[in-house]
Amino acid sequence: MCSATVPPQKISRSSGWGATTTTFISNWILVVRMRIGWGITGSGHLLLETVEEMERIASKYEIYGFLSRAGERVVRVYGLWSRIQSLLQDRMVREEEQAPAFPLACRFSTGSWRALVVSPASANTVAKVVHGIADTLLTNAIAQAGKGGVPVIIVPTDLRAGKLRTRLPYSLDLSLCGCVECPPAKKCPAGAIKFSGQRSSLDLTKCEGCGLCLEACPRGAITFGKEIEIYVRPLDAENARKLRGIPNVTVLDSPHRISEVLHQLEEKIAP
Repeated sequence: MCSATVPPQKISRSSGWGATTTTFISNWILVVRMRIGWGITGSGHLLLETVEEMERIASKYEIYGFLSRAGERVVRVYGLWSRIQSLLQDRMVREEEQAPAFPLACRFSTGSWRALVVSPASANTVAKVVHGIADTLLTNAIAQAGKGGVPVIIVPTDLRAGKLRTRLPYSLDLSLCGCVECPPAKKCPAGAIKFSGQRSSLDLTKCEGCGLCLEACPRGAITFGKEIEIYVRPLDAENARKLRGIPNVTVLDSPHRISEVLHQLEEKIAP
């Protein structure tokens, strides 16, 4: 972030989709914030850490969010949609609204953003990128950034083969169910919990992550954030390794390292 003290009559605002944005702090102070795109894919792993990092650096950079269809659904399921909305406001690019041509993703090739961050980057997204497939909002944005010489920072979820600890969104343990009626089913405003024949079911394609079901369940059958162990396939880890061979792509192991790389980039392009 650059600041300069100049007479008011010399201050000008940038507009549209330029790579920097100027903002008045007072009559004499002008702040120029680097404009970056931030892609979120359909992975719950590293999602909370990603949102925390976005919030932490939001005052330094003007962040435009690029959400895949799966990314938007996962953000909702993990109860982070309101935080994303508050952070991005009208700077949200949704795959649901951009498909199939993804016109705003194409603007990475013309320098509308100084950098593209993709975090978390699912194994599916990474596999498409390393094989040159650009048929989604985010894979197309990465391809266009490559054409425009825009630096890309990627945080893969499946970075190393082997065991990995991660957390689930809302889950239902049927072994703990047994109510004649299901209070969470009555309480859920999204209709994500159904109760039929003394059996409950949870539909994550409808869940909005509000958490009302947790309070409503008398048996503790519904939980959030349960930690589980999964296995990263060697194939997915190998694809993540191949990312490092793509020009202008930086691969990180944690969202909390993104600000460091952005700062280094900012120093390189500063006049």
